[in-house]
Amino acid sequence: MKKCILLIILSTFTFSVFAQAEMNPMARTGITELNLVQVSESVVMVHNHKDQGSNMICVALDDGLVFWDCSLFTEIGKEFRSEMEKKYQRKTLALVQSHVHSDHFFGMDAFKDVPYIATVKAKRNFNAQLAIDFEKYKEGYKSVFPLFDKALESAKFRMPSFWFDGELELGSGDSKLILRNAGGHSECSIYAYFEKEKILLVGDEIQVDYYPYFGDQGGDLNKWISILKKWETMEFDYACPGHGLIANKAYLTKTRVFFDSLNAKLTDLKKKNASEEELYKSINAIEKYWPEDQALPVWYNSAIKRAYIKTIIN
Repeated sequence: MKKCILLIILSTFTFSVFAQAEMNPMARTGITELNLVQVSESVVMVHNHKDQGSNMICVALDDGLVFWDCSLFTEIGKEFRSEMEKKYQRKTLALVQSHVHSDHFFGMDAFKDVPYIATVKAKRNFNAQLAIDFEKYKEGYKSVFPLFDKALESAKFRMPSFWFDGELELGSGDSKLILRNAGGHSECSIYAYFEKEKILLVGDEIQVDYYPYFGDQGGDLNKWISILKKWETMEFDYACPGHGLIANKAYLTKTRVFFDSLNAKLTDLKKKNASEEELYKSINAIEKYWPEDQALPVWYNSAIKRAYIKTIIN
């Protein structure tokens, strides 16, 4: 009799879990509700844990809403879009892609009915990314993003519908979002400036309280340092990063100082033709601007090696 009751309880529990997941698609993303950060009057950011992919940002222009990046999950994109359209009582104008890494673009199907904007420098990257058999390599991706397989189940991809070169203005009057090429983290990285409320959207050029990823094949440390220096001269209150909480100019400077040190150390090691062991030891000894107790990511040493190979001695 006790076994029978236990089976009934277990069956009811199992049904309840599946029913909840069915009723609430967000459950499969590892979260049940969005972690919303009101950055300014017209700018809201979803602060995602890295398992859920990149942060997402909504900028409420006078003409409508512009979304920046779409995380790993279609479900997160849909929920965020719905909440922002209700909050601001405006339609969605477009989705903008900061750069072409999977944790930033997998949720694009949440915006399938609006223009999808990227820099023309991203065409090659998009062609390469969308040619990948993600199902075949999902176990490798899961070593970096543990929920990758869940994200893949609902992901539907398309190429951007609008490409810009250099600079693009969205909106009208004093409510404009200006997109510009950046380079650095990847060759197709861009940033956006919302001058009206002094907000920068910076993608992965700034990653708050995480090991920064600088192993992209098209990345350029010199361009990365240059764009950080440019932002240090600009008037802004907050920068919305690709990962982590919002940053101020002081945090941006800490990031730039780290990359200055990294670039100088890589150049010095290249001149000495350093061994791989010395390379990792030296770079990992550079003073961090993120928490000391953070575990070393599985990709970090490979990023160091790739940056070292690309370092040019003048």
